[in-house]
This record gives sequence, C-alpha cells and structure tokens, in this order.
Amino acid sequence: MIDYYQNQKFKKNRRKKTKFFIALFLFFLLVIIGGIVYFFNSPYSKIKTINVNIENQDKVLSDNFINSYNSEVNGKKYFFEKIFGENSIFTPLFYSSDIVSSIEKNISEVKDVKIKTNIFSRSVDIEGTIRQKFGLWCLNNQHSTSTMGVNSATSSLQSNLGQITASTSTSSDSNNITAPNFYDSTKCFWFDNDGVAFMEGPDTEGQLIYKVMDSYDSNINIGQTILSGELIKNIISDFDFLDKSGLGYKILYLSDPSLEEVHTDVSVKPVIYFSLRNDPAYALDAFLKYKSDFIKSGYVDLRIPNRIYYK
Repeated sequence: MIDYYQNQKFKKNRRKKTKFFIALFLFFLLVIIGGIVYFFNSPYSKIKTINVNIENQDKVLSDNFINSYNSEVNGKKYFFEKIFGENSIFTPLFYSSDIVSSIEKNISEVKDVKIKTNIFSRSVDIEGTIRQKFGLWCLNNQHSTSTMGVNSATSSLQSNLGQITASTSTSSDSNNITAPNFYDSTKCFWFDNDGVAFMEGPDTEGQLIYKVMDSYDSNINIGQTILSGELIKNIISDFDFLDKSGLGYKILYLSDPSLEEVHTDVSVKPVIYFSLRNDPAYALDAFLKYKSDFIKSGYVDLRIPNRIYYK
C-alpha cells in the first residue's frame, strides 16, 4: 500500500517537473522569438551606409548605383523587406544576385557588379567595372549597292603549313561582289570589346575611332551584345589586323549579318574583305611580307581560311 502511494507521489512530482520544463522552454522560446523580432525591426538590422566603389569615383554614376539598388529592393519588396520593413541588411545578403542583375540591366555602362554585405558594420559595398569604349556601331538603313567585279585574272597567295605559294586563276566577270554605298548614319552606339552596346554615341567622321557601319536593319538594344560571341570576337580581331597592317583603316562595313562578312571602304584601295567566321591573324605575316604588292591591288580577300586572294 505504501509503495502505491509513493509511486503516485513520484508520478505527480514528475508531471510537475515536466510542466515546469515545458513552461520554461516556452518562456525562453518566446524570449528568443521576441529578441529576433526586435533585432530585425531595430536599427541594428538596418543598412547604415551604401558604398559604391568604381573607377574614377564618378559621382553621377555612384548615385545611379544607389538609386538602382533602392529601386530594385523597394520595388520588389523581398522577404526581409516585407516582414521586417525597408532597408534590411539581410536583403542584399540573401538576394545579391537578383540585385546585381538589376543594376547591370539599369546601368549598361558597367559590368562585373559585385555586392558585399557586412552585418557588423551594417554596410553594403557595391563594386563594378566601367565598360571601356572600343568603337562605334552605326546603323544606317538607307543604302544602295554597287557592283564590283573581282574575280578576273586573280592572283592568290596560299598559306599552308607555314609555306606561301603564288598561283594565278581566271574566271568569268559574271562572278561579282556586291558592296554597299553608305549615306548618312542615323544612329550610333558605343560598344566594348565584349561586343556589348552600352550607350549611344556620335556619328564621327574620319579614321580616328574604330567604327562599324551597319546598313542592315539590325536591332540593337543597349546593354546587350550586338552579335554572338565568336562573331564579335573576330570583328575585334579584324580591327587588330588593320592596326598592325599599317593601312590606317578604322572603319568596317556590314551589309548583311547573315553573310557574316565585313569589308573596308570600297572607295579606298585596297579594299580588305573579312569573314566573321575566321580570325585573320593567320594572314598577318604574309600580308606584311608582301605588303608592297597588296597596296597596289584593288582588293585583298581574307574570307577563306589560310588563303589570301588579291587582284
């Protein structure tokens, strides 16, 4: 009988202890939750400073960074902004990739944007690289075409395994090359060496700035690449070839992107023809070696890999 009462007393005490620990646990849980809620709504979880680190510390561009950041964060109302209010230090910590994409989209002059968040100093550091102007891409939908025969009595230099041989071929005058005759350019865009059109530019004259005259109805959007990666890479290589050739050409003409071909001004001899599918670097040594012959010709054709055709 005594054992029964002792057992009941033991169970009762155990239930009291269990209730006590549950109550204690709930108390501390509420304290923790309250502390978290207080912290996230207190100034300690809010961004204190936004620092922009870019080349030359351009004031206008820095302000554009901050405005673009605020527009993205406040406009979309990310999770932390919805629950704990604006300016949360945790938003750039967890959503940096979305914010970076928005900044690069809104500010086309920059690339490689990075966001670094320091919780302890409550600061956000935004870094970016300013796109460098490589050249101008000018659109001109008003153009006419002129025909130029280029395949009669053709002399060629063939580069094969490091050896150059000369040969002569003859074909009908009916095989002609059509080249555009450009008038006034309507709109120009600065592009970098990645081929990204990042801002509008002037329609310059002369051979001082790299320039692509595009007579095709191209659709250029600021912040996007003009041509696919390999094609734009080869256009950069074409300009490099022209620089090293010593001819002084800095303008290339594009009449139809589907042909993937560009050429220099047809009114200035020799006209150089390039294929956007090929890097012309293979022909540079041969061109320099026989430059005296080439500059007396009407055109030099580099559109076929490992071949130099001229007339």
